[in-house]
Amino acid sequence: MNNRDYLIDQQGLDWAKLLSTWHWLLPREFTVWLVNRFGDLFIAVDDSTVHMLDIGAERLRRLPKAMTISAGRLMSLNRRRTG
Repeated sequence: MNNRDYLIDQQGLDWAKLLSTWHWLLPREFTVWLVNRFGDLFIAVDDSTVHMLDIGAERLRRLPKAMTISAGRLMSLNRRRTG
Protein backbone atom coordinates (compact mmCIF):
# COMPACT_ATOMS: atom_id res chain seq x y z
CA MET A 1 0.00 0.00 0.00
CA ASN A 2 1.32 3.41 -0.96
CA ASN A 3 0.85 6.25 1.56
CA ARG A 4 -0.82 8.28 -1.20
CA ASP A 5 -3.66 5.73 -1.05
CA TYR A 6 -4.22 6.68 2.58
CA LEU A 7 -3.41 10.40 2.66
CA ILE A 8 -5.06 13.46 1.09
CA ASP A 9 -2.94 15.84 -0.93
CA GLN A 10 -2.97 19.13 1.00
CA GLN A 11 -1.83 21.35 -1.83
CA GLY A 12 -4.17 24.26 -2.51
CA LEU A 13 -6.46 23.65 0.47
CA ASP A 14 -7.62 26.62 2.54
CA TRP A 15 -7.01 25.24 6.04
CA ALA A 16 -8.33 28.31 7.84
CA LYS A 17 -11.67 27.90 6.09
CA LEU A 18 -11.78 24.10 6.28
CA LEU A 19 -11.02 24.05 10.00
CA SER A 20 -13.09 27.07 11.03
CA THR A 21 -15.73 24.91 12.74
CA TRP A 22 -13.02 23.14 14.75
CA HIS A 23 -11.54 26.33 16.27
CA TRP A 24 -12.92 25.43 19.71
CA LEU A 25 -10.79 22.28 19.82
CA LEU A 26 -7.61 23.21 17.99
CA PRO A 27 -4.63 25.11 19.41
CA ARG A 28 -4.24 28.71 18.36
CA GLU A 29 -1.19 27.99 16.19
CA PHE A 30 -0.20 24.74 14.52
CA THR A 31 1.00 23.25 11.26
CA VAL A 32 -1.02 20.67 9.36
CA TRP A 33 1.31 17.74 8.80
CA LEU A 34 -0.83 14.89 7.40
CA VAL A 35 -4.49 14.36 6.54
CA ASN A 36 -5.91 10.89 6.03
CA ARG A 37 -8.84 9.90 3.85
CA PHE A 38 -11.08 9.77 6.91
CA GLY A 39 -10.49 13.51 7.33
CA ASP A 40 -8.37 13.09 10.46
CA LEU A 41 -5.50 15.56 10.79
CA PHE A 42 -2.07 15.18 12.29
CA ILE A 43 -0.84 18.58 13.39
CA ALA A 44 2.46 19.85 14.76
CA VAL A 45 2.27 22.38 17.59
CA ASP A 46 4.93 24.93 18.52
CA ASP A 47 5.78 23.05 21.74
CA SER A 48 7.21 20.21 19.55
CA THR A 49 4.24 17.92 20.09
CA VAL A 50 2.11 16.21 17.47
CA HIS A 51 -1.64 15.80 17.86
CA MET A 52 -4.32 13.93 15.97
CA LEU A 53 -7.68 15.58 15.33
CA ASP A 54 -10.13 12.67 15.19
CA ILE A 55 -13.13 14.24 13.51
CA GLY A 56 -15.37 11.21 14.09
CA ALA A 57 -14.87 11.36 17.85
CA GLU A 58 -14.56 15.18 17.95
CA ARG A 59 -11.36 14.77 19.90
CA LEU A 60 -7.84 16.17 19.76
CA ARG A 61 -5.37 13.63 21.06
CA ARG A 62 -1.71 14.26 21.81
CA LEU A 63 0.46 11.52 20.35
CA PRO A 64 2.97 9.67 22.52
CA LYS A 65 6.42 11.22 22.80
CA ALA A 66 8.09 8.51 20.71
CA MET A 67 5.71 9.26 17.83
CA THR A 68 6.25 12.99 18.30
CA ILE A 69 10.02 12.60 18.05
CA SER A 70 9.68 10.48 14.90
CA ALA A 71 7.24 12.95 13.38
CA GLY A 72 9.58 15.83 14.19
CA ARG A 73 12.45 14.08 12.46
CA LEU A 74 10.31 13.37 9.41
CA MET A 75 9.12 16.98 9.25
CA SER A 76 12.69 18.18 9.59
CA LEU A 77 13.79 15.92 6.73
CA ASN A 78 10.87 17.07 4.62
CA ARG A 79 11.77 20.75 5.24
CA ARG A 80 15.33 20.07 4.11
CA ARG A 81 14.13 18.42 0.93
CA THR A 82 11.56 21.08 0.05
CA GLY A 83 13.23 24.18 1.48
